[in-house]
Amino acid sequence: MDKNDNTPEFSFPSSSNSTVQLSSYAPQGHVVTHVTAHDLDAGDNGHVTYRVVDKEKPEVKSFRLDSESGAVVVAETLESIDHRTFQLNILAVDHGIPARCDNAMITFRQV
Repeated sequence: MDKNDNTPEFSFPSSSNSTVQLSSYAPQGHVVTHVTAHDLDAGDNGHVTYRVVDKEKPEVKSFRLDSESGAVVVAETLESIDHRTFQLNILAVDHGIPARCDNAMITFRQV
C-alpha cells in the first residue's frame, strides 16, 4: 500500500504563471482555464481535488470551480462588474489520511 508522503503540487497556477486574461463579455458557463496539480502518490493518496478558499470574497461568486477537473467557469456575467481584476485562492487536496494540500493564487484580468 502506498504511503501518503507526497503533497500535491500545482503546475498551474504557478509562481511564474498565475494570470489569465478574459473578456468581460465571456458568457456564463464559459470555461476560462483549468487549474492542475499533481501528486506522486498512488490510489486515493494521489487523487487530487480542488476547492476555492475565501468563499466569502465577492469575486468568488463570479466563478465556479469543478472540484474534479479543475475547470474554472464563468458563473455570472462579468460586464456589469466594476473591477477588472479577480483573484481566487485555490486549494489542491489529496485523499490520503491525513490529507495533504497545496494552495495557489490565480489572477483573472478582464480585457
